[in-house]
Amino acid sequence: MDVLLTVAVIVLLAVIVMKKNYPVISLMGIGIAVLLLYSMITGQSVMGDASAGNRFVDVFEFVKDKFLSTFTTHGLVLMPVVGYAAYMNYIGASKLLALQAIRPFRKVKSPYFLILIVVILGGIMRLAIPSQTGLIALLMVTVYPVLLGAGMSKVAAASTCVVASAFDWGPACPTTAMVIQLSETNLDQSELFVNYQLGIFFAGLAVTAVLAFIVNQVLDKKDKFVLGSDAEEVKEEEVKGLPAFYCVLPMLPLIIMIICSKAVLGNVVVTAFGASVMSLFVTLICEFIRHRSVKPALDGTKEMFKGMGNCFCDMITLIAAATVFAGGVQKIGGFQTISGWLVHMQMPGIIMILAICAMAIIMTICIASNVPSSTTFSPFVKSIAQAGGLENQSVLLPLELASGLSRSFSPISAANVFTSKYVNIPALQLIKRNAVPLLGGLLTVIIISVTVI
Repeated sequence: MDVLLTVAVIVLLAVIVMKKNYPVISLMGIGIAVLLLYSMITGQSVMGDASAGNRFVDVFEFVKDKFLSTFTTHGLVLMPVVGYAAYMNYIGASKLLALQAIRPFRKVKSPYFLILIVVILGGIMRLAIPSQTGLIALLMVTVYPVLLGAGMSKVAAASTCVVASAFDWGPACPTTAMVIQLSETNLDQSELFVNYQLGIFFAGLAVTAVLAFIVNQVLDKKDKFVLGSDAEEVKEEEVKGLPAFYCVLPMLPLIIMIICSKAVLGNVVVTAFGASVMSLFVTLICEFIRHRSVKPALDGTKEMFKGMGNCFCDMITLIAAATVFAGGVQKIGGFQTISGWLVHMQMPGIIMILAICAMAIIMTICIASNVPSSTTFSPFVKSIAQAGGLENQSVLLPLELASGLSRSFSPISAANVFTSKYVNIPALQLIKRNAVPLLGGLLTVIIISVTVI
């Protein structure tokens, strides 16, 4: 019953979205309806011990909690980064960056070679910036304009940034720590990274980069895209009077976050919010000096807060509504039931891993978060490894990567919602571009994990 209800809810959402209804209310409305149905059937509060005293009221308190958690996590990551980008565009620094950055690539016949560089560098940057949401926001602000200027299509440039931010790995990755803890494998996170993740995941990252390079060329050719037709032409006159070093200002939050990370400084870690505010004040000082006046420098900062407001309206509310829908789907319990069926089936080790990864992918796509799939399947890592005659790491690494990568397949994930809204491209177009490269990387990790470890 719970499995059928889960499928019905997902199909209902798909139908409503395909009819192009307002997605925020669609997601939130279905989520609330499911939560109310759950309370009526089970007689239990969706808030558990934190009940407000009435099951009906608790449903809306649940919605409040989901919105609040979204604002304090994704909101405080995306809003300041988008706001800072709007400020950079206002003062002309973004245009200057695009103008300076594309000069070395103007004579390059195929800008698609940049995909290889961006995906590899993005994967490496995840070691310093564990949050996919934080990294995708920074890449879209800094790298996306460069890829466009080099001649790439909007969808190819945007999907490249999503793929570059997709890999969950590294000694600072919270997902790795969670999977190790729940699986009770007693593995050390740093040792797991050095001995297993570094070689295996990097092989998967390299395969992903090559496939992204091929897929984007093929699909752009299929769409009859003309190189450079999506680029916004920046004229020298538009940035006249700006100091040359202003081209660094749009990249300042990214630079600060990489330096102030566990991978570089170790004990000094800054958030996207902190990095954006620090960058704002650095830029403000530069503007004081450039204008030699306080008023025009201060007036320009309003653009940052306008950008934050637009981000809240277009992106954060959609992500929050998606978490309400995901909460309703989780309460039904269909995925947990299917998980139990899979774990108790007698299958060869690699078939079991493929089945668990497939289920983790489906669950993450529907819920738009890798946490539920990780918490559902991680406790079974040891039993699956033992049943298949494998090492714990052979099961743990593919499961972690499947849960993380599949966020990029979900149209309601924070990364896809942000990117699609930022460039005004349907999320399904991004997913179409990313599916083959990311699945190729995942299969590479599974094969190496089973055959080499």
